[in-house]
Amino acid sequence: MNIKLMKILMIFLVLQFCFLHAKVSEKSASLERLRLEYAEKKSPEVAKKYLKKFPKSYGGFRKIFYGEHYELDELYPTHLKHLYLLKSLSGDHEEEVLYIYFSIAKDAKWEGDALNVLQGHIKEYFADNVAKVADLLMRKNDTVRFGIVRFLADVENHYNDKRYAKILEELKKLEKYSSLYELMRKAREERMKHRHD
Repeated sequence: MNIKLMKILMIFLVLQFCFLHAKVSEKSASLERLRLEYAEKKSPEVAKKYLKKFPKSYGGFRKIFYGEHYELDELYPTHLKHLYLLKSLSGDHEEEVLYIYFSIAKDAKWEGDALNVLQGHIKEYFADNVAKVADLLMRKNDTVRFGIVRFLADVENHYNDKRYAKILEELKKLEKYSSLYELMRKAREERMKHRHD
């Protein structure tokens, strides 16, 4: 085989490989279409469809916003737009958004980008609605509650995490949630002993 033909074949194989790995799943494409449609129409029906399509597990979230095996081939480039849309929908769809937040957080661990933003949105909502979120967390079984708390505590620098500190401060005042306060305090202490991978 001559060199020129080998080069053409190699270029073809590289392009084929890139094309196959740049594909976006139908689920991701559908979520992106709904985001764009909502941005254009602000329709309550589109918002409901969007929330229904949004991933409701850590694995599903990672697949859509990070791609498989960190290939960054799904909705990674638009993750901020999706997460800010989800946050904005909490005003009219609070129950659904909290369900999504908790469903992902219960098994999640901190990662940069999309999970970091999601974690920040959950803590922001919690800090602004401490008693409400605490009540919801106390209704969860111990495993789910611990998973959510562990995710919220999983940050690089607790000294700069003002939202978590505010949540702890408010929980400490609410005797009814003393066990949640202790769980969150211990999760923070445990997390501070270890560096991020």
